[in-house]
Amino acid sequence: PASPILFLLYISSLEERLQKTGHGFRVAKRGDFWNVREKKYLNIAGLLFADDLILIGRNFSEMEELLGITSQFGDEMKLTFNPTKSAIVIFSKCSHSTERTLQIQGKDIPKDTRYKYLGITVSGSGNYLDVQEDIWEEKSQKALNQLHARALWGFNRFEISKTLWKAVAVPTLTYANAVTVMTKTLENRLSTDQNAAGKYALGVPCSKVANDFVTGELGWSSYKAREAQSKIRYFTRVKSMPDYRWPKAIMNMMDLIGVKTKAYRREIELRREFECDDITLTFTLEGTPLLGVLNRAIKERIREVETANWKDSMSRKSSLALYRTNAQERGVKRNPYDNSRGSALLALSRAGMLRTRDARARSEPALESTCMRCGMVPETLSHIICECNEAFFEEEEIRMRLGLVEEPSSEKIGNTKRILQQWEKETCNIR
Repeated sequence: PASPILFLLYISSLEERLQKTGHGFRVAKRGDFWNVREKKYLNIAGLLFADDLILIGRNFSEMEELLGITSQFGDEMKLTFNPTKSAIVIFSKCSHSTERTLQIQGKDIPKDTRYKYLGITVSGSGNYLDVQEDIWEEKSQKALNQLHARALWGFNRFEISKTLWKAVAVPTLTYANAVTVMTKTLENRLSTDQNAAGKYALGVPCSKVANDFVTGELGWSSYKAREAQSKIRYFTRVKSMPDYRWPKAIMNMMDLIGVKTKAYRREIELRREFECDDITLTFTLEGTPLLGVLNRAIKERIREVETANWKDSMSRKSSLALYRTNAQERGVKRNPYDNSRGSALLALSRAGMLRTRDARARSEPALESTCMRCGMVPETLSHIICECNEAFFEEEEIRMRLGLVEEPSSEKIGNTKRILQQWEKETCNIR
């Protein structure tokens, strides 16, 4: 932990030299309109984070001067910059001469249309994250494939898949989402991959179970909720900063001129959607911000709203009529799943998607719905679970056998898995 701090102290004077030039991105600020000597803007000439440096110039002349200062500083401090790990990216829409070259310590810096900084690849196109979005999509698919491989022979596919996705895939795909905004198309694709991971964990990868059921069993948050939590935390923290800090200065400028970035507009939208407008940052008597209190309040509010939306969505799914009677919170309290075929059939039963003859007859009019084992009544989920015994058709008994009660019985759930597996084995050839 001490090394980055020592390095920052070592190069701190470079930032001061760059700022004194007055070059870089200009941030408008409030001031005395009649005071002509007062500078009405702040300038950001560069971004320094550990050993990563970005120089910002509005034209080639400014960039040449900033690079000259940086080169001189490197020579003085015995630092050597590697131009092969650097690039010049032009974001302006105005035409520039492509013949002009820029140098660092006498070495040419290559031009490129993209550059990776702090793990995020930015490009000079209209959507500066278009390349990064391709990377996110590729990483999501890769995480899904890795999950399949690692959980294939695991002791419990449900537990391993649930843990791997949350511990590996989610941090990778939500990195920097406090300040970046992915397109709605990409968000939907990532959500699709997450639902696919959930179905695999349940042992029903190719089924059409409702996404609300997958969410209810795995307990995963949506990407929108994760984004909301990150953005609301970040922007609330920025608002508490002094005006001289450049994140606060940029926010003040956006409020002043009425032009907001995508991230700022998205934060306002998410704050409203997740009902977080009343949550503010509080301070101790000494002026220390209580960030832990803020983070917990935001997390709890988003969880409440997301759970309410989940319940509302389930109420419109006819297949979840039985499941939602006991669904109060997302995530199962006791894992009822294992790697058996009976476990997969249990998931389909809890989701209301078991392929009984009665269910199939609704879309296949020519199919006879009568139970093929007893030949007396329609083959429904209740009829199968109760082994053709009409005496156990009470809904409470069905819920207990499916584990849809407050205190599920491992013995009854295990017996249900055995019944379902035996039913499939006996009827698979005559279905």
